[in-house]
Amino acid sequence: MKFQAKSKLLVLAAFTLPMTAMAEGVDFSAITGAIAATAVVGGITAMAAIKVLPPFTRWGYNQVIKFFGS
Repeated sequence: MKFQAKSKLLVLAAFTLPMTAMAEGVDFSAITGAIAATAVVGGITAMAAIKVLPPFTRWGYNQVIKFFGS
């Protein structure tokens, strides 16, 4: 097969394969099926704790200092 014929075939394949994938729709079930909801909820909870705990700890420390007072 000549180079020009190969390049035409590659261009044709490059344009037709994505069109058939779009017509059928993309299937993400393999990706989403591997992710457990508990892992996602646990990750979100951990990030929320990292974000919230330092100011809360500082506030609690200040309350204790105020109680024993200076």
